[in-house]
Amino acid sequence: MQKLLTAGLPAVGLMIAAWANPTLNVTPDERVDLVSIVFHYAGNREYGKIFIPEYARAMEIQFADVKEHPVIGMAREFHDRYGVSYNAIANLALRLASTESMQLKAETLDSLDPRWPRERLGEFLKQLRDFARQSKFSEFYAAQAPLYRTQCEFWQNRLEQSQAASWAKRFYGETRPLHFTVIPSALENGGVGPALEMDGEFYCYMVSMVFNSEMRRKIEAEPGAAESFEMRISSFLAHEFSHPWTNPVANAIYPQIQATAEKIFPTLQEAMKRQSYGTPRTMMIEMLNRAAELVYLHDRYGKEKAERHLAVQKANGFLLTERLFRCILAEREKGGASWRFSDGARAYIDCINADESLQLLHSLELAIKNAPSLVSISPENGAKNVDPATTELVITFSKPMTGMAICMADSGIPPQFISAAYDDSRTVLTVEVQLKPDSEYRLWLNRNANKNFASSDGGVLPDTEYVFYTGPAR
Repeated sequence: MQKLLTAGLPAVGLMIAAWANPTLNVTPDERVDLVSIVFHYAGNREYGKIFIPEYARAMEIQFADVKEHPVIGMAREFHDRYGVSYNAIANLALRLASTESMQLKAETLDSLDPRWPRERLGEFLKQLRDFARQSKFSEFYAAQAPLYRTQCEFWQNRLEQSQAASWAKRFYGETRPLHFTVIPSALENGGVGPALEMDGEFYCYMVSMVFNSEMRRKIEAEPGAAESFEMRISSFLAHEFSHPWTNPVANAIYPQIQATAEKIFPTLQEAMKRQSYGTPRTMMIEMLNRAAELVYLHDRYGKEKAERHLAVQKANGFLLTERLFRCILAEREKGGASWRFSDGARAYIDCINADESLQLLHSLELAIKNAPSLVSISPENGAKNVDPATTELVITFSKPMTGMAICMADSGIPPQFISAAYDDSRTVLTVEVQLKPDSEYRLWLNRNANKNFASSDGGVLPDTEYVFYTGPAR
């Protein structure tokens, strides 16, 4: 079994449950952080932000003299030429015996992500070992790893509450001994779900971003925050822990669904690439995985919560996820107690290739074609030194509108809203507000599943962030 916990820091990793199958662990991982740091300096956007400020400051000091090391250049080339990014990076890190030897375990080479160029892997690992030696990485990690303690406690509670691992074992019909591990990483800007099989046992990982105190403060300020946050984190766990089973199915059926995927992708391309799903294949992998995630929410939290999350998936461009979700539920009901996810492969092909899928595409294309636009907004988007005595936001649209959806942003504050009404033409919306001096105001016109800014001919306003800054009292 691969050891993940740094030997000198036994208190940092936490064993959650010692079930015969599956086992659950939460621990940071020295190998993951090392390879992530290299790709951070190579410019990979998935490592663009460091979420533990003390870790970021220590990095700038520790690695100041090695930012131009040859391994950084190789990492940049591997990303640009071969697409080495996201789960491929942790996929390699978790196959290393240690950060000292930097040797890839022989029995894991065949299952290494195909984006890694095999003919250059030896040189990359040699340079990685030299980078770790020159930078004294092990000393750096030993000094920083205690910062993960609160993250381990956080994920311990979430993993216990979610029941995502036991659900995955049942839903995917897995018979091998299973080991689930959450790896918090200060460099991860989202989450990835690599996996590997060793000695007949299956290891599923979720490398996750950390939630610092500022992020948690914002989340807890939301209405109904506790229940909503628990469900979001549980869904996140189920999503990443599902990839080891949904990806092989999606890849196996892709030749049969490729034509449909390639018809759909051009319309969804912008939304997909914004979320780092840059090809028709990765789009379909993600749609199928998100459908499985919805089944988890359905089973764990009920139909209503699953439907609410489904609306978010549709708003994010996952056009066929609803059809696949309902297909999976139907197949499971037909299959009975012995059914497992991979048994539905033929049904997933038929679901994706059905005429109804292209009808959804045509409806989406019509909504995009008829989308209204903003003619003007006052105060202007990005305006500075706005008079805090301003009492109205005036938004003019290119078409008559049927509703409104003014949504909160992730930073700044929304104005205090008093009322909102359209004029007789329904093209001008006046929002009565109260503002404060010296404040940053941010809000969204439509966001994620909230799409009520729509025109009478079926068009939907693209999600639009609106920000302005008030000056001092006058």
